Amino acid sequence: MAHVRSVFCGLAVLVLAVVGSTREAQAQATGEPVPHTRVLSANPFALLYGWFNLDFERVIGESTSFGGQGSLVTLDGGDEDFFSLAAFLRYYPQNAVLSGFYVGPRLGIYRVDDVGENEAALGFGFETGYAWLLGRDRNFHISMGIGATRLFGLDVDASATVPTIRLINLGWAW
Repeated sequence: MAHVRSVFCGLAVLVLAVVGSTREAQAQATGEPVPHTRVLSANPFALLYGWFNLDFERVIGESTSFGGQGSLVTLDGGDEDFFSLAAFLRYYPQNAVLSGFYVGPRLGIYRVDDVGENEAALGFGFETGYAWLLGRDRNFHISMGIGATRLFGLDVDASATVPTIRLINLGWAW
């Protein structure tokens, strides 16, 4: 888990730097309604490392969306797997759902398989990030984000908190 934490810290710095440099883009996106109601996205670069994630997001209100996320991360040369299946709610304060800054809670089921020992837990956390819709019809989706999830039910002495990392997801809005 120490490896995951160090990766999380490095990615957090990267995401904060990128989000900080997008102030002008955020100002332009504020209040621009998006013509789409759904997005399906994944991180194609993580596939190179044997990591998988898939996100689905659907607009449910003027400034909110609901969605689901599934991921599988393999660590330690295949000896350790981390699987998650979570639901999330996102709030876009600029009233342009699917585009711009978002923040919200997530709830899910998490499983760790460490050399044949399986442990499952319920997790609750928060995430924040930024999403862009690009192209002539604003269909091409890019998103980045960070967060943390507290796991309940694992047989561990210390509190188990895992990072939520959306280094870069690419997808399609319709």
